[in-house]
Amino acid sequence: MTSESTASAFIGSGSADALERSFIHTGQLAYIALRSDGVVVFASECAEAVIGWAPAAIVGSNALDWLHPEDAERAVLQLSELNTVGSTPGTSLFRIRRADGSFVPLEILGSMVSDGEETLIGLWIRNAEHQLFLEDLLHQMVSGARRPDALRLVCDGIDWRAFESSVAISWTDDRGLQQVSTGLPDSLGGADPALATPWDLTRRDGAARQGTLADLRDDLGELAGELGLGAYWVEPVPWAANFPPATITIWTSAGPRAPGIHAYGMGLVRNLVELVLRWTEQAARLDEAARSDSLTGLVNHRTFYTALGESSVGGAVLYCDLDHFKPVNDELGHSAGDTLLRVAAKRIQRSVRQADIVGRLGGDEFAVLCSDVNESEALEIARRILQSLKEPFHLGEADREVSIDASIGVAVSATPMTEDLLKAADRALSSAKSAGRGRVVLGSTSDTPTPA
Repeated sequence: MTSESTASAFIGSGSADALERSFIHTGQLAYIALRSDGVVVFASECAEAVIGWAPAAIVGSNALDWLHPEDAERAVLQLSELNTVGSTPGTSLFRIRRADGSFVPLEILGSMVSDGEETLIGLWIRNAEHQLFLEDLLHQMVSGARRPDALRLVCDGIDWRAFESSVAISWTDDRGLQQVSTGLPDSLGGADPALATPWDLTRRDGAARQGTLADLRDDLGELAGELGLGAYWVEPVPWAANFPPATITIWTSAGPRAPGIHAYGMGLVRNLVELVLRWTEQAARLDEAARSDSLTGLVNHRTFYTALGESSVGGAVLYCDLDHFKPVNDELGHSAGDTLLRVAAKRIQRSVRQADIVGRLGGDEFAVLCSDVNESEALEIARRILQSLKEPFHLGEADREVSIDASIGVAVSATPMTEDLLKAADRALSSAKSAGRGRVVLGSTSDTPTPA
C-alpha cells in the first residue's frame, strides 16, 4: 500500500490533497517558506490573520524587512543556523511589523523544507501575545507596578480580542470595590455593590456562575444587550482572609459562542489574578512598614525627614519629648511604657490639624510638621498637644493611673521648611527642658529660643 493510499484510508471519502490544503490554509497557524536570503516564496492563506499581511503582499518580499529592528540581528543568526543544522530545537519569539505599522509578537518554529526542486526554509508561525504579556506582567510586578496596572495586563491572558469578548477583574480593598476591564461598565464587570447579581452571589458563596442576558435583572440585561453582549462567566478568586473573593468576568458577544471557549485563558488568569493581588498586598504592607513606626503607626524618622525635605511652603516644626517617661518603664515595665507611647501618639494626632504630619523620631520623641501656619497658629497647636498629654494615662491590667508631662520646642519659617528648622525646634526643646519641662518654647534658625 502506498503512502498516498494509506493516507486516504484515514480520511474517508475525501482526498489527502484537500486535507493538506485545509491544514495549511486555515486556522491560527501560518506557514511561510523563504529562501536563505529571506525572500518569501510561499505564504498560507491564514497568514493575514496571524501576521497582518495578505499572502500576495508577503510573497516576493524579504521577511527581514518586517522585523523589529532590535530582532533583526538575532533573526539573521537563526536563519544561518537553519541552513547549517536543518531545524531549530524550539520556538523563538520575534516582533513583526503589521501592514498598519504596529508590531505583533510571533512564536516561530523553523525547519528546512523542499518543493521538490529547491531547498527552502519553512516557518511555522503563531501569535505570541500571550507570551509577551507574561513578560510584561513579570517586569511590571518586580518594578513595583500599581495593582490596577498589573491587573489590566492580566486581562490579556484571555484572548479576548480575537474572539470579540470582554474581560473584567474586580476585587475589594480598603477603599471598596475596584475594577479593571477591557471596556465593561462596573455593573457588568463586578464593581457594582448591588445585591443579588451574579457577582454579589459569587462573592458571597465562592461559586462560579455562567448565564445569558435572560439570567440577569432587566436593567442589566438591557444594558448588556445594548453593548452587543450575549453570555457571561463569573469566576471567583479567593486571595485574602479579610476580603471576599475577587471575580473574573468574561463576556462573549451576542451569537453562538459561549464563554467556555476561554477555559484555558480563565485557568491561566485565575492564577495570575491571585498572584498579583497577594503580591501587591504584601508589597503594600512592606512599604507601609518601611514608612511607619511599628509601635504607634505614626510615620517613622525617615519618612518624616523625607516629608520635611519635600516641603515647598513655609510652616512650623514642633519637637515634643515626654517628660518623666523613663520611670514608667522602670516601675511598670516596657509593656506599660509601650501602651503609654501608643496613647500619647493618638492624643498628639487628635490635637493637630488633619493635614499635619505626626512622626515618632525615636524613644519618647515626637515631631509634627505643620505646613502653611504662622507663629501664633503653631504655638496654639503646641499648647493643645501639651494639654492633651497632661491628662492621666491608665496603664496595665490594674488600670494604674499615671501622669506625665511634655516639653515642646517650636520653630517657624516663612520660607520652605528644611532640616535646619527641625534642628531649631530641637534646640528650642532643649531650652524647654532646661527651663523646668512641661512647657512650650519658641525658637528659630537665628534667634535665641524664648518661652512661649
